[in-house]
Amino acid sequence: MKKIFNFSAGPSMLPKTVLIKVKNELFNWNNTNVSIMEISHRNKKFLNLIETMKQDLRDLLYIPKNYNIMFLQGGARTQFSSIPINLINKISETADYIDSGYWGKYAAYEAKKYCIVNLINVIYKEKLKKSVFPMKSWKISKNSKYVHYCPNETIDGIAINETPNFTDKLIIGDFSSTLLSKPIDINKFGIIYASSQKNIGTSGMTVFIFRNDLIFNNNKNIPSCLNYRMLYKYNSLFNTPPIFNWYVSSLVLKWIKSKGGLLKFNEINQKKSKLIYKAIDKSNFYYNNIDNLNRSDMNGNNKALQGFSKIIFLKNSGTAMRFLTAALSVQKNNVILMGNSRMHQRPIGPLVDALRQGGAKIDYLNKENFPPLKIFGGYRGDSGMTAAIIALFCKNSSILKNIQNWKFKECDRINAMLIGLKKIGAYYFCQGNNLIIYPPKKFIRATIETFYKPPGLVAEGRDMGSIVFPKAYFKIFLDASLKIRAERRTKQLQNQGFNVTFKEIFSKIRDRDNSDINRKIAPLIPGKNALIINSTLLNVEEVVQIIFDFVKNS
Repeated sequence: MKKIFNFSAGPSMLPKTVLIKVKNELFNWNNTNVSIMEISHRNKKFLNLIETMKQDLRDLLYIPKNYNIMFLQGGARTQFSSIPINLINKISETADYIDSGYWGKYAAYEAKKYCIVNLINVIYKEKLKKSVFPMKSWKISKNSKYVHYCPNETIDGIAINETPNFTDKLIIGDFSSTLLSKPIDINKFGIIYASSQKNIGTSGMTVFIFRNDLIFNNNKNIPSCLNYRMLYKYNSLFNTPPIFNWYVSSLVLKWIKSKGGLLKFNEINQKKSKLIYKAIDKSNFYYNNIDNLNRSDMNGNNKALQGFSKIIFLKNSGTAMRFLTAALSVQKNNVILMGNSRMHQRPIGPLVDALRQGGAKIDYLNKENFPPLKIFGGYRGDSGMTAAIIALFCKNSSILKNIQNWKFKECDRINAMLIGLKKIGAYYFCQGNNLIIYPPKKFIRATIETFYKPPGLVAEGRDMGSIVFPKAYFKIFLDASLKIRAERRTKQLQNQGFNVTFKEIFSKIRDRDNSDINRKIAPLIPGKNALIINSTLLNVEEVVQIIFDFVKNS
């Protein structure tokens, strides 16, 4: 028989040795002469199986003696309601729910029926990658009854690898997709629960581990089948359990112990996940949008593995970003256009809006009005509009003739498009029935001389004084220590809403300095006779005053 490998998150594959044992014992379990599916849950041998399962779990997870274990019916989703029902006394009480993806959010949705939920988003995006904020920055409520989180979001492919350490807080973890995949510090949690179909056995059971000092509600209105007090009192046998599920789970626990336990399985899981992610990262077709530190060892993200025809990375080329945005919008595409973080801080909204007016489908992948972009193309302008875009990429000026027929019909579109491109250096004008377009470089070279005449121009940039305007009357080269520049830039970006750190910005500025200083064309150097101002110990007003004095005295 051909073997099929099931990569589903659950129900997942069972070990072959377990399936063989199930097959061999199916008609006569444990010398009872009846099938496991026919045995009574009150049978002494089955009661012994329950206690053996508990001990095997304790051995594998190193569960302390002050923790109890229950095997509950239904999936982990049932606990989304059971937990607040058993822990919340009044609907006015608050519980913290960590929003790290689908399951964390869904657990919060159910809890809102029984209490006030403080939903804490811990996910942020940077450079197309989703990351998790460190736990020390999570905004935990002072008076919350508990903190609920899911350390591994199967649908989102996000893992929270940090161990909770919140003072005087009851921590509840939904470990459905990670239980038995690696060691867990049980002492950090008040409750851990996990559905069985991921790593434990077949579907139909939830493992529930709780610290024995927890006081569950004694509310008579709690449904008996959800009442933790009742379920524990009856040793998880308040009603007839899914016996076959428990039996299979008991075999899987034995198998895991025989293979070396959770340290060994954690090693295997990491090797497997690294192999898969390495293949994805090298692929020109697939793309994973989870930061390396938060990639799941248990499952990839079916939404994150998006097939793109191409990912174009432009590094520091902001001008090329705008040209290619226009060019790629002309034809049908499925392209991501991105650069380094500095490029993602340059607004591109006006150009994107203009292209969208012409029918192009362009999505922002991070922050509105800023790259990176996902460009699908679909621009539906007529031949004249298309030609106007292409003209921007010509070496010399272009004349689009006989535009009378489409000039007025598409006037607003044309103006929106070309005004947007003009902001990056393009120039156009109408001459009779013709539209003349100058590509940016041609236009810049042709008009630079005019800026030496009144009213003049204040230009800022790496090579303004050395290359672009070498004959400028006044040249100022601003400098400061790397540390101070990194501090200023970090504060500036944080005030604009970007999630950046000093360490990250420091590294990027250092690398950019090295690249700019050593580039062959237009390197970062002071222009001839430029005034060099080191602003490390100066504020803005002091720098401005030095420049004013320089101009006045010159």
